[in-house]
Amino acid sequence: MAEKEGPTSIWDNVKEQHWRNNFKVYWETLPEVERYQLKSMTGREDLHYFEYLINYIEDNIGKKGLRGLFIGCQEWDSTPEMMLIERGLFNKIEVLDIAENLLKKQEQLAQQKGIAGIQYIKRDCNHLQLEEDAYDLIFSVGTVHHIERLDSLFMQINRALKGNGIFAMREYVGPNRLQFTEEQLSVVNEILSILPEKYRITFDGLIKNDHTNISEEETMRIDPSESICSEDIISSMEKHLDVITINYTGGTILHPLMNGIASNFEEGEDASTILKLLIFFEKTLIEKKVLPSDYVFCMARKKSWKRKFKEVFKK
Repeated sequence: MAEKEGPTSIWDNVKEQHWRNNFKVYWETLPEVERYQLKSMTGREDLHYFEYLINYIEDNIGKKGLRGLFIGCQEWDSTPEMMLIERGLFNKIEVLDIAENLLKKQEQLAQQKGIAGIQYIKRDCNHLQLEEDAYDLIFSVGTVHHIERLDSLFMQINRALKGNGIFAMREYVGPNRLQFTEEQLSVVNEILSILPEKYRITFDGLIKNDHTNISEEETMRIDPSESICSEDIISSMEKHLDVITINYTGGTILHPLMNGIASNFEEGEDASTILKLLIFFEKTLIEKKVLPSDYVFCMARKKSWKRKFKEVFKK
């Protein structure tokens, strides 16, 4: 996932970014948060965004013999590329990532499961040269915000999509280098100041009293590619692709607020109620445009010059 030369070993065990000793440290690991995000993406709490995407592919592209490209490798027991092959929609999928050990781990898992048709390829996605009109689907989760040369990336995606192919991504598009804004931090720290202490206990037993930004220098030391140009992802995508949908999935408050303490919001009915109130509060701030959404789910298609000409002549 990390798309610059640097400590790619941090991606060798991606799960550790979300769990520490069975303690959930990351906001998206909570089922209530997942339901909130799924409804934001698909309109239903019980419809996973990947199933939503599969339904779109079957209705608009085809049901067999498809070819896919995944930008970024996921570390799960059943990854999206494996699911697509097993469902019979795709017979060839390429997975690109710079994290070599992660690629090898997932390749071995696919082999153990007897899943053929997936290639795991080490590649820096800042410097892609993709085959023209080759893919029915190009898909990415949490990788694009590690890429610096966004215009180059989206130009290549546009080039590589077939005429009716789609690009889909679930992505962080908030402040560069995770430098959360003063408005975000003000809200987050006000909430932390009134939350009972039992909800602010970190995975290592400390008490979280406030959230402050890690410096850009420290962020770059840990991962030189982290959120390198995240603020520009949407504008670059819109420049090079025709957008089908942009669904805003929050995280503006919940991400910094729950960093390191997420598991506490599963401890009993009161914790669940507090979490639901926090989700409602964040949704309201975003819907009223008090704060933007730091996370999105997007679908786009190949840029149509016919549509472009129509737009020009309308003006």
